[in-house]
Amino acid sequence: MAAVQNNAMISHKLQYALGASPSYNSWEVGLFIASTISPACTDAASVYTTSTAECSISGYARAQLPYSAWSGGIASCVYSVSALGIPFSFATGGQTLYGHFLYDQTSGTIGWAEVWAIPFTVPSGGGSVALNLIYAEKQCS
Repeated sequence: MAAVQNNAMISHKLQYALGASPSYNSWEVGLFIASTISPACTDAASVYTTSTAECSISGYARAQLPYSAWSGGIASCVYSVSALGIPFSFATGGQTLYGHFLYDQTSGTIGWAEVWAIPFTVPSGGGSVALNLIYAEKQCS
């Protein structure tokens, strides 16, 4: 499934386009375990951040995603940015991860969320996984 961009992210992009300086250094990436989540552009953060929705395995923490983590540019009228190899570690297992969300700590809003095509069950002994975020948007025709 493709990522669903939340209205808060659209607002950030609009503010930036109009010359404002929204903070892009307060973003975190989180993982969700609720198989019933179907991302929508109007989702409140609580859809992803409650104890029954967000990963709670020992060792898990949201990954910080500062502005400097992103790289990209424009080619053939497509604006694309990526943040690659975002690390997550787990001391134990026992939960299945269904997707990820981008959370703005400053405003308490969701930037985007995505359900993965294939859920990932963390092995009982724990381990680590790296997540690649890629965002692309057509800018012109």
